[in-house]
Amino acid sequence: MAIPSIFLNFLFPPPPSLFVTTMSVIGISSLANAGFMEIKGKHMQYSKFLNEGVAKKENGAKLSSRNGMLLAYTPAFVVGLSSLLAFPDQDLRFLLLASSLTVHFLKRVLEVLFLHKYSGSMGTICYLMGRSYATREWYISKFGDKFPKDVKAFIPYVF
Repeated sequence: MAIPSIFLNFLFPPPPSLFVTTMSVIGISSLANAGFMEIKGKHMQYSKFLNEGVAKKENGAKLSSRNGMLLAYTPAFVVGLSSLLAFPDQDLRFLLLASSLTVHFLKRVLEVLFLHKYSGSMGTICYLMGRSYATREWYISKFGDKFPKDVKAFIPYVF
């Protein structure tokens, strides 16, 4: 049985360019250096936009989480969309990759704009929902068939 050439070209693309090879070497070197530093005990400090774990106070510009996320995701979405518009007659592999990245980053931008609240109140709601589910499951396991199936909460997620 012969494998279609489109499938083979998708799995095994032609040799990469000098740019792709150079960027791969830089990426692998950076990852190897980060791993070596972790082994040595010099751990990387983590913070998305603000260095809150650092003791000294800097007077530099601060960036809110929403603006930081938009700053991270919007350029990637624009580049993905422009690559689809600038190179419309490419092979299937390019179209799949560019369209999936464009849709992915569009989804991220829309999440930042319309879904995430960045208020801190989400944790309480999630805790109460999980706690009410766990409590109900405990009552069902403890009392079995004697526990009424149509119990309505007096205050949702609390009683």
